[in-house]
Amino acid sequence: MTAKAPLNNKRPFRLLAGISQLGDLADGNVAYGDFGMGNVYYVNGGSDGPTASGAAGDKEHPFQTIKEALAVCTSGNDDYIIVLNYGSNGRGAEDWPILVTKDQVHIIGARATPASKWATVKPDEADSAFEVTGVRCEFANLEIGGYSTGSGIELTGNNWGTWIHDCWFGYTGDTAGTNGIFADTGIDAAYTLVENCIFGESLTGDGIKIVTNCTRSIIKNNLFHRIAGIAVNLAGNVVGVQVLGNRFDMAAQTAGDAITLGATASACHVADNHANYGKTTDTTKYWVSAGSGVAFGYNMVNGVLLQPS
Repeated sequence: MTAKAPLNNKRPFRLLAGISQLGDLADGNVAYGDFGMGNVYYVNGGSDGPTASGAAGDKEHPFQTIKEALAVCTSGNDDYIIVLNYGSNGRGAEDWPILVTKDQVHIIGARATPASKWATVKPDEADSAFEVTGVRCEFANLEIGGYSTGSGIELTGNNWGTWIHDCWFGYTGDTAGTNGIFADTGIDAAYTLVENCIFGESLTGDGIKIVTNCTRSIIKNNLFHRIAGIAVNLAGNVVGVQVLGNRFDMAAQTAGDAITLGATASACHVADNHANYGKTTDTTKYWVSAGSGVAFGYNMVNGVLLQPS
C-alpha cells in the first residue's frame, strides 16, 4: 500500500530564528504564507511606550510612531501595524500627516490595557491624520481626527480598495477636524468600502466627502451623529456607489444634510437609510440627488418612508 503524504507537507507559516510558540507569530519576526498575511509590527505612542525611535517593533519593544512601522513594511505584502496606544509620546514625534504610500498595509487599533477603548490618532498640528496613496489599505478600530483644517483620512492617490471600518471620527472633542473621510480631486478611489464607523459632532465639515472618481464603492452601516455639514456628500464622479443601512442623527432640519448626490452621480443605489431629528412629523428631505439613474429604496425619516427631492 502506498504511504500517504504527511498532513503537514504544506505548512501555513514557517518559523524563524528560534521562535517556537504560536503566540510569537505576531511579533514581527515571522514570515506568513497561506494566511495571506505579511509581518506584524507594533506601535505604542502612549505614556507607557518608548520615548525615542529605534525600537524593534515587536510586542515587547514597539515602535514609537506609525511612521517607523510604515518604513519597515513591504508594499503589497499585507503587513499589519497594530497600534496599542497613541498619546503624547507618539503624537509629538510623528510626522503629520502620516503618509501611507505602500500597498496592502493594514493599520489596526488594539486595546493597550483592559480598560482602554481604542487608540486615538490625532495630529498635534493643523493637518490631516492620514494621507493615503497606497492601494488596498485597511484602517480599523482607531479614533481618528484631524486638527482644525485637516481630515481624519484623506485619500490623495489612485488608491483602489481602501477599507475603513470600525473607526471613530470627530465623536469627541479630542478628534475635532474638518471632514472624517475625504477623497480629494484628481484621483481614482474606486472600490472604497466604509462600514461600521461613527462620525460625530466635533467634525466641522462633512462626515464622508467625495469630490473625485469613486466608482463601485460602498458606504454602509455607519452612524452619523449631528454632523455640522453633510453626512455623506457624494459630489464627485460616483458611479455604481451603494449607500446602505446608515443611521443619521440630524443636527438641523436642512435638506440634503444626510445624503447628497451631485450632478455627476449615476447608477447608484441608496436604500435602508434612516434619519432622525426628533420630530415625529418631520418631512425634511434629508436625501437629495441631482444625479441620473440613482435608485432610492426604502429610506426612512423618523420612521416614515420619504423619497428624495
